[in-house]
Amino acid sequence: MRLTQPGTRATVLAGLILAALTQLLIACSAQTPDGGPPPADDLFGAGINFGNALEAPEEGWWGLTLQESYVEAIADAGFQTVRLPVKWSGHASAAAPYTLDPVFLARVDEVVGWILDHDLNVIIDLHHYDEMSDDPAAHVTRWLGIWRQVAEHYQDAPDSVSFELMNEPNSALGDDLWNQMVVQGLAVVRESNPTRWVVVGPTGWNAIGALPGLEWPDDDRLVLTVHYYDPFEFTHQGAEWSESPPPVGRDWTGSLLTPRAGWADWSWGTQRDYGSALTITFEGGWTGFYLQASQPVTGYDTLRLQTSRDMTLLITCKDGDGGTPVQTTGGTTLNLPLADCGATGDVPRVIVQNGTGEAQAPFVLQRLELVGANGTLPLLVSETAAIGAAFDLVRDWAAANGNPPVFIGEFGAYQAAEMGARVRWTRVVREAAEARGFGWAYWEFGSGFGAYDPDADAWRPAMLDALLGE
Repeated sequence: MRLTQPGTRATVLAGLILAALTQLLIACSAQTPDGGPPPADDLFGAGINFGNALEAPEEGWWGLTLQESYVEAIADAGFQTVRLPVKWSGHASAAAPYTLDPVFLARVDEVVGWILDHDLNVIIDLHHYDEMSDDPAAHVTRWLGIWRQVAEHYQDAPDSVSFELMNEPNSALGDDLWNQMVVQGLAVVRESNPTRWVVVGPTGWNAIGALPGLEWPDDDRLVLTVHYYDPFEFTHQGAEWSESPPPVGRDWTGSLLTPRAGWADWSWGTQRDYGSALTITFEGGWTGFYLQASQPVTGYDTLRLQTSRDMTLLITCKDGDGGTPVQTTGGTTLNLPLADCGATGDVPRVIVQNGTGEAQAPFVLQRLELVGANGTLPLLVSETAAIGAAFDLVRDWAAANGNPPVFIGEFGAYQAAEMGARVRWTRVVREAAEARGFGWAYWEFGSGFGAYDPDADAWRPAMLDALLGE
């Protein structure tokens, strides 16, 4: 099926009417018994991003020009959704009414038509509006003008077409402005598409840690999206477009220890060896191992820690300076009331600090966890468990905000990583998403993260199995 040429309000050719009726039946059957939104694994299922194509300054500049055979390969493999990043801002006039280039719009129509022809869902994603990162207030009106045109153009498309207001808001586009823009953008879309599914995510590059700053609108046709690329040192190793790419050679086994999701390692003057156990070396006096919570946690009253040998430490679990002196006995668990290390009601951070003025020989931090009414919260977990814990944060946030469908809109590991490690990581992320009822879209189809090899015109078998295999 094909959309009409630009310049008129988007109408759909004859076959689209049948597709719309079919999609309506599918959408109705996907509703939960109480009429609430379906889980995103029903809504979008398994997806893939057509990255590095229509969101490039010009299609082909980043090495990928889309063709219908790629859509056929995606459908035949068993995917259900294509996320289509589009750089609308690069193809719209600078002055009101910010008219979209009709040639570019026709090209997007062509690709959307291919996707619909193969009975796939498509998410039309406004991508790489780079000026928004530097001066968002100056571009809000233009962004709204672009969305008004896109929404009107696709208003008669079937329910299998969804919109994503903006990919990865970041930098100067902070929570307050983004929350206002979401309301404004939805209002524009709803003028012509009152029941269209719309995808919305938090700031900070759609980071899970930025969810607390997102104000969820009262709209029952919204999908929550986040992106997942942790650990960045693994997924982006050797990424040449980055100003400081992580070095190549980082493995990912799933079994090594790492800080729990929502806790960042801000240590200073301290060597950390995250293996099957965490070995710490204080390289100077008063240096420390420091875990900072993205949001203070509550429901705990005790810090439980254990070291491999006797240690003189300072323990801090509050904001501000000053630690509580403790003496550990090697191999024996120490239960420290949080009130004794400064926590009053919540825990914003945990610091295990050298309690002497001298460097110390290595020791193993055998246990570090919070205990209380909410159970036991290990602050050091396996790499695999860290992914599950991260997605638990997303699930819990969604449950507290109207329970919208959740969509992991991007996850992927760059080609500089060893293929076996990429496959292991990809499978764990996909399975963790599906276990929680999340839809997902791998980043991406056929470029540096690609699951498909355009030169060989074939899927990379191990990557495809990680995405769609048992």
